[in-house]
Amino acid sequence: GFTAQVISAQDYYPFGMILPGRSANPDGYRFGYNKGSEKDDEIFGTTGSAYHTYFRELDTRINRWWAIDPKTGATPWESPYSSMGNNPIWYNDPLGDIWGKPGDKKDNKDKKQAEQLKASFVVKRDEYKTKMENYQKELEIDPENITIQNQLNESRIGMLDMENAIKDIEAIDIDKNYYTFKPQTSMGNAITYMTAELNDEGTFTVNINYHQFNDGNKAHETSHAADIANGLFYPIFAPNKVETDQFSGVSERSAYVRQYFYDKSSLPIRITSYKEILKSDFLEQLNNYLRKDAY
Repeated sequence: GFTAQVISAQDYYPFGMILPGRSANPDGYRFGYNKGSEKDDEIFGTTGSAYHTYFRELDTRINRWWAIDPKTGATPWESPYSSMGNNPIWYNDPLGDIWGKPGDKKDNKDKKQAEQLKASFVVKRDEYKTKMENYQKELEIDPENITIQNQLNESRIGMLDMENAIKDIEAIDIDKNYYTFKPQTSMGNAITYMTAELNDEGTFTVNINYHQFNDGNKAHETSHAADIANGLFYPIFAPNKVETDQFSGVSERSAYVRQYFYDKSSLPIRITSYKEILKSDFLEQLNNYLRKDAY
């Protein structure tokens, strides 16, 4: 019969330190604890006492990171140095930024929508890149043309914003929390918002409500969701809604800039340049229009 050869084996303390006398050739395998993090034995000179991840180092003797959590906003209730939510049997954190369930899968329908939105951002980015190249050629012929200079600058900003939009989808995808897309058919030009629900395991679900036939509005609300995924905001769960004013100021303007560059015709009011969104009275004018339109 076949006899298996054990190359490496080890038993762990709860937070990853190897039990003395309970291992076989632990140096023969660089990975293992925390879903494949790499051991770094040179720090303490003891096998398995420290692990290296993409963002920071883990001290398995005390279950503490050496640096603060790069996404502290996602878990404001715990120490930025604690690891795996203080529950390494149930959770892990292979990158060192956000902990979650091993093998946890997002809803396939929502993941597909996110991938489709990301693909559309890639198309928009490439379109702005092509426009930039064309405007640059025109400026070679007429370098003093202010209109072309402005068009070149706006195309450059549009390309960069679509690049950020692609990164935002990636941030949502790797976040331990859940994001669902909720198309709304009866909103008209009403103000859209997001709802948030706490889950039993300490995570939360963000419902991205958007106008069903307005992909620009979908890009807008996804920008807000990415602010949560990136730790810039934390949902308000009473009265079970992310309050509208939580996304005022910079975040709201950024979301409207995203919507403008995705599809300027999707905006509730007509503007001709993203710079209009940056004006101090833009949000006030927009809110006045939306309130008037709601009655």
